[in-house]
Amino acid sequence: MKRKTIIILSLLLILVVPAAADAYYAPGDKWGSSTVYYMNDTNLSGTATSCINAMANAWTDAPGNWVLRNAGPHTAYWTKASFKAKGWPDWPGISAVSVNMSHIVTGVTSYLNTDYNWNNSGIMNVSTRNCDYKTISLHEMGHWGVLDHPSLIGQNHPEAVMQPAWVAKQSLTTDDKSGIDYLY
Repeated sequence: MKRKTIIILSLLLILVVPAAADAYYAPGDKWGSSTVYYMNDTNLSGTATSCINAMANAWTDAPGNWVLRNAGPHTAYWTKASFKAKGWPDWPGISAVSVNMSHIVTGVTSYLNTDYNWNNSGIMNVSTRNCDYKTISLHEMGHWGVLDHPSLIGQNHPEAVMQPAWVAKQSLTTDDKSGIDYLY
């Protein structure tokens, strides 16, 4: 009887306890606070700023306690730069995350590549170099939360925001939400 009870309890735990998302890649780093304050560079267009703020709300509305706020003293920053001029990879966006010796994220700067044509209509086309602000900002903010690309840990989730692809992704998937919920 005791063995049967243990097996049933074990099965219940498997069914009830959620697994960490595949997008979650834990080198042990995370923010010391669940609220991150960010600022948008004044050189960004109004369209870019609106899209960034909307995508911050998407992460804030996800399960868990991670909150992105465009106010107060900031530790996260959005700006733009020509990646070609800086000798950076030819990607639409990139985030530089600063982590201290205690594995606490202390800040992040995200860059939008000015060598691309930007829009807010969901157009993602590598051959015409068209990029959607919402898709890229939503993805980069996932890196703020220390989520990584599922493919880097051997997972295949092409629909996940954290999986780079030349496809518009303007809303979080279950995998993305589970990852941020697991961390925060």
